[in-house]
Amino acid sequence: MGIQHKRFVIGGMSFEVDSRYQLKSVVGKGAYGLVCAAEDTMATAAPSGAAPESPVSLTAGMVAVKKITDPFHDRTDSKRMLREIRLLRTLQHPNVLHLVDMSPPPSLSPDNWKDVYLVTRLFDTNLHRVIYSGQPLTDAHVQYILWQLFRALRYLHRAGVVHRDMKPTNLLLNRDCELALADFGLARHMPTSSEKRASMSLKDEPRSKSGQLTKYVVTRWYRAPELLVQNKRYGSPVDMWSIGCILAEVIGAKALFPGKDSLHQLRLIVEKLGTPTADELAVIENEQAVRYITDLRNKEAKGAPPQTAAARLAGLFPKAEPLLLDLLSQLLMFDPAKRPTAAEALQHPYLAAYRDAPEEELPTPEIEMNFEAQSPSKDELRDLVYGEVLRYHPNLAARSSRV
Repeated sequence: MGIQHKRFVIGGMSFEVDSRYQLKSVVGKGAYGLVCAAEDTMATAAPSGAAPESPVSLTAGMVAVKKITDPFHDRTDSKRMLREIRLLRTLQHPNVLHLVDMSPPPSLSPDNWKDVYLVTRLFDTNLHRVIYSGQPLTDAHVQYILWQLFRALRYLHRAGVVHRDMKPTNLLLNRDCELALADFGLARHMPTSSEKRASMSLKDEPRSKSGQLTKYVVTRWYRAPELLVQNKRYGSPVDMWSIGCILAEVIGAKALFPGKDSLHQLRLIVEKLGTPTADELAVIENEQAVRYITDLRNKEAKGAPPQTAAARLAGLFPKAEPLLLDLLSQLLMFDPAKRPTAAEALQHPYLAAYRDAPEEELPTPEIEMNFEAQSPSKDELRDLVYGEVLRYHPNLAARSSRV
């Protein structure tokens, strides 16, 4: 029997997907699409055409269907989506979201294809909702969440992948506190880098024509200082800083650095953690940012005696466990070279309960990002994305002469 499509209207938005998926309700929305909970009526079998090596098992026949609206009108959006699809397909770690299916376009070909539907495992909630639910997390909960998160990042960073958009809404959770890292649209792959040395150019980051600090198009509250000051190179430590911001939000039930723009964000970091030392300022490549922070330091020098970042954090979170504050202060080091790697963070005493946990022993994934070094047109990008659909539905290959 061939693939049939069914139309749904959910959250005021039209969905047209493989009829095996019965859409139920909206579970999330963002700048790039809407995510719905859906029943997979064929859940007893593997998702149609799904990669046989997929480690994901669908729970109770429910999946998440993400609609990405008309991404092919813009090359940047198309590249972002293709990047996310390839990472979601290739990364196979129990704490990383995995792509289990792609609903083919209604035409069953790339011609006139507009909306793309990605199918993943459905999770109950995300960390943002948990933080603001009013139900405090115990130390046992926080330790389990961090252990899973550091394992996911160790796997990513060893594969040369930097997530770049770590924030509470991108950390999916089930009722038993099982975690999966999601949303890889802003991730980058650096195949020749090690976990500690992974770095890449900032040439694709948004900045004003004058080269001054600008607002970022993504959430800046979790962005590391080296991104805020627009250093030309950065790497996997940016994800570790983001975890520090997330951890502080878990402890305090509010964002630690809710900056209105990049300059305000820097000011909040200096106010709450103290001014960087001369050595830390030396890693900043943006002279405007150095002058700005130096001016903040001079103003602070006229006030009370300086405190260490660890002491300041203890004052902000007086009820937090000392070991938790120690880990937090390490993650929020201004100098990226001083932050622990994910592998090192897993060895921190705060996570001693998981010291003897079995290792996953997963192979390093083979990630295909050749298109990053090329300049594919919008039509070529559409064909590449359709090629991803054919991995899940190889029987459609004969219908298309272009792929």
